[in-house]
Amino acid sequence: MGPEEPLPAVARALAAAERAAAEALGEPLARWDKFSSTVASMGHETFITWETLPLVHYLIRSLGPNGADWRSLFLGERMKQLHWPAETLDELIARRETVFQQDRDALVKILAGKVPPAELEAFTARLDRWRELVTTNVRTSREIKILLVGDCLFLDITTFLAALLLERGITLRPVFAASKNPVEMNALLRTHAADRFDLVCYSPYTYEQNLSLARTHFLQGIRSGPATLRTLADEAHAQMLPTFRMLGDLFECGVYVHNTANVRRHDGTPLSFAKNLITAYARRTAAKRVNELLDTTLREHNASAPRPAMLIDERALLARFGDINLSRKFYSTESVHPTVLSLRLAEIYTDFIGAVAGLTGRKVVVVDLDHTLWAGVIGEGAVQHHRDRQQTLKRLRAKGILLAIASKNDASNIRWDGAVLGANDFVSQQIHWELKSTSVRRIAAELNLDAKDFVFIDDRADEREMVSAAHPGLLALDALDEGPWRMLDWWATSLPEQKGADRTQFYADRKKRQELQEELGGDSGAVLAGLGLRVSIRTLVPKELDRAVELVNRTNQFNIRGSRVTRQQMAAWSKSDTHRILVAEAADKFGGMGIVSVMVLEGEEIAIWVLSCRVFGFGIETALLNEARRRTPVLRGAIVETERNQPCREVFAANGFQKDADGWLWPGGEVPADPEWLAVTTT
Repeated sequence: MGPEEPLPAVARALAAAERAAAEALGEPLARWDKFSSTVASMGHETFITWETLPLVHYLIRSLGPNGADWRSLFLGERMKQLHWPAETLDELIARRETVFQQDRDALVKILAGKVPPAELEAFTARLDRWRELVTTNVRTSREIKILLVGDCLFLDITTFLAALLLERGITLRPVFAASKNPVEMNALLRTHAADRFDLVCYSPYTYEQNLSLARTHFLQGIRSGPATLRTLADEAHAQMLPTFRMLGDLFECGVYVHNTANVRRHDGTPLSFAKNLITAYARRTAAKRVNELLDTTLREHNASAPRPAMLIDERALLARFGDINLSRKFYSTESVHPTVLSLRLAEIYTDFIGAVAGLTGRKVVVVDLDHTLWAGVIGEGAVQHHRDRQQTLKRLRAKGILLAIASKNDASNIRWDGAVLGANDFVSQQIHWELKSTSVRRIAAELNLDAKDFVFIDDRADEREMVSAAHPGLLALDALDEGPWRMLDWWATSLPEQKGADRTQFYADRKKRQELQEELGGDSGAVLAGLGLRVSIRTLVPKELDRAVELVNRTNQFNIRGSRVTRQQMAAWSKSDTHRILVAEAADKFGGMGIVSVMVLEGEEIAIWVLSCRVFGFGIETALLNEARRRTPVLRGAIVETERNQPCREVFAANGFQKDADGWLWPGGEVPADPEWLAVTTT
């Protein structure tokens, strides 16, 4: 939504009538069952002071200079008030539509005749835009379910965060797990073990979440020497370890862990300010130790874990904003007291949640060159490389994401001197003066991938719009906005280390195969025989588990049931008496291709079967199916059609299976020969 023009006359008029405005905003709440017992227990006047007077203050401040943060706070708090877990999406949107319309009408009525007509009209239009954001935008947004493990910090973060994410087309669905008792916390987490989350965030130390570390916030902390502070930090770390390990065991999504700035919230009064100053040494000393311990824990965890745990670095915020500013209460009443820390963390959360929502599952990043990878136009003078951006892309390439170029340029001008990236980092280079939508189409054809697998980065809005229109499902990002680069950096951090061969090299080898085919005039038999194709088919071994899970979850085209699996499921099947997991690893004279197919057999049923698109046409699916037939006299399979699995729908018919009411049947008998151009070994 971006910054909005100040409306000073409206702000002054609302300030003069703040109680009437609070009554207007409180009216739909006071007559709702959700708040009826609260109103009855505290009385109507106190309820308005507690629940909606802060909302009016947020609204007033959103109308002044730099009002965007207050707008986020207003919208987030209002959406939180209107949330009711038992309601359907349609009921939620209907309630928001009704209440935001009532808010608009009531506030306009209060302001009538008190502000210039033009400013009142601008205010009315603004409220209409906000209502549209929290209603219509929700229907087309991507929902992200997040488990938040910690204290009241998360209530404040999500209040700031809700509107920021809606502006990016994301609806946040938070689930809170809060307890200062580690045993109680771990029991609470077990109740969510069967739930599926997109990500988990854990803040073990913030404010007074950890009672050992919290001692440094009080006057007793100033009497603690270095040895005592070290002991407190060690205790705090020991208390968080079981919870951290449980999060990794219970949930297969990304886990994001806060270190600590160890700020002590203050309200700006002289006494509160003084307490912050005199506890600063104790808080800083204990935080340094506990953060070092957490760094070591994450480093050891990530060295062997199937997916990395990510660090949310409060130290960086402390260095940037300072202790006093970061710990300041952004707004303070008895009922609400968000801090500057929660606001700044919400900005960080916006980036990595944006990465989870928009980038998860993407396979290719296509970039422009001028004003994207470097500042300036190459061929028209010196350019300055954006080394930070290129380093992010280099990290993505190392994690298995393919890089490609779509640039309107003279290819002979392109130089990589002084760059982090080089020509060999790109799987395809479309550098010419044709439309970039054409370039992306060629890249997709070369890689045999779908538009939904692509990210496109360009500095020009018209280019992004044309490419997006030509390739629905592609994600287009603005190269001039630092936000997308932060998202890409979070994405690179969240991806596991690539195991096996270099995916970019796989595609380079594939291009050599295609060149060989052209050289031999399209004679497929001669081409396949000349490749020296070798396939090893074997039962999955533990070290191949992560690759098998990755291949199933990344494969869309040859995926007979559109299957997705968790690591826990695959690990359990690998040890089960009722399941067998076969993998096929391929190579040819140009190099190894790694594991290219996974088949999960449950009794006589092919429960899961995927094949990498990089080996289509080599007959590897026939060889693997033949081996399954040798190991299982009677074999069944089925095709569950998805939007993208057209390439595998004829595989059973093409390999001699019989169609019946339950799918496809191999009733037994002599197994056909493997393709003659394949050298197949089995173990």
